[in-house]
Amino acid sequence: MRKDLLPDAREAVMAMQHQEALQTSDFGTTHAEGNRNLTSNTGPLLVVGGSVSPVNPELTRLSFNTDNGMAINFSLNQQLVHAFCHLIITTSVKAEWDLDLAVGDPSVVAADKSKVH
Repeated sequence: MRKDLLPDAREAVMAMQHQEALQTSDFGTTHAEGNRNLTSNTGPLLVVGGSVSPVNPELTRLSFNTDNGMAINFSLNQQLVHAFCHLIITTSVKAEWDLDLAVGDPSVVAADKSKVH
């Protein structure tokens, strides 16, 4: 995204990019058979911190730290970052956590807050 845009314009562009990425995302495909459960020995993991950093122009690294000192790291392309953000936002709304999360200016694109994909 261009860094010379005014903050309001950047927020509007981000909201439009987010909506476009969501429209081309597949939230209907289920997990593939044979996926390995990485928490089968540890049980659920509680994330207590994390960071987001660029890997290159196409990839963003998400790093999560757990309460037991484990680190979970993965890299996503722009479409998957937007899909991940959407899942976090819709899940927090459904859980009624009142976090007021949004990507870009929420007045540009109204998200459907009634479904968790």
